Amino acid sequence: MALNLLTEEVKTNLSNPKVFKFKTDAQKFKINFSVNNKSAGNYPHMGISLREGIMVLFRKVQENPDDNSNERTWYNVEAYTERFDTTVYMHHLVHPDEEYEIMIYGPVLSQIESMEIETPENTNIEIIENSFDKKFLVCGGLTSLGIGCTTPASIFPSILCRKLNASVDNITFNDKNYLNHVHDYFKKNTIEKEYDVGILELEYSNQDDKITKLYLQKDIEYMSKRCKHVIAWICVPPYREYKKDLVQDIIEDTPVDNLVFEDLSFLYDKEYSDICTYSGNFINDSGNMMIYRKLSEIIRGL
Repeated sequence: MALNLLTEEVKTNLSNPKVFKFKTDAQKFKINFSVNNKSAGNYPHMGISLREGIMVLFRKVQENPDDNSNERTWYNVEAYTERFDTTVYMHHLVHPDEEYEIMIYGPVLSQIESMEIETPENTNIEIIENSFDKKFLVCGGLTSLGIGCTTPASIFPSILCRKLNASVDNITFNDKNYLNHVHDYFKKNTIEKEYDVGILELEYSNQDDKITKLYLQKDIEYMSKRCKHVIAWICVPPYREYKKDLVQDIIEDTPVDNLVFEDLSFLYDKEYSDICTYSGNFINDSGNMMIYRKLSEIIRGL
């Protein structure tokens, strides 16, 4: 049996990476997928599933209807690329005929062109319809996109989506100068959706200060109109400490009343940099987990 996961809803939503969900009782299944528009360049600080592959997670089906299904944990299964066999074996994780759920994350530096699941005969499979508690909008540059992580499941927006049962729209760019791209996106595209929380990556260590001065306030003002709350966070290394002063001066002059500022630059301190960064420059999986924890604390308190 074959099931196409690349529905029109998935094609048109703003999630990046793309997320696919289905449930099945098959002891194995094959993922037939293809990607295009691969980003040229060398990315040794990123896992291959972020560049051109997929990441598969699973969780058991809710046994008690009265339980909150969001409390069930998604577990990593494996990362796959087109180059190798994409058959997923589940016999060591679930019992025969036991139904379970699968979540597949697509890459962020290429685009999913096709996504089909193939299961053996006499097995069941169906797409899981999304039902979210919150709607988040994430805007930013390299860190928000996941540059520095090993898998798309490790990026803080993906963790927020799983842990808080939220839909996440991503307006993120693979460019050290990204605030102008965020502004251009808002200018060219009308976003009708209202979000519970907007999350804005304020600054990047190598972003041109002129870009920050020109576009940061405009981006904050737009997000404050579309989002009930805006969390603006910054994470810069000690040698770029002055950027925090620049950003705070702009925030103080921005006429919005639904903004929360969070400084996460401690990730570059000696105590954390070997754990939370890749070569002291890019925020890695552990750093993204720390960002998630800080942001989720704020969100729960709003």
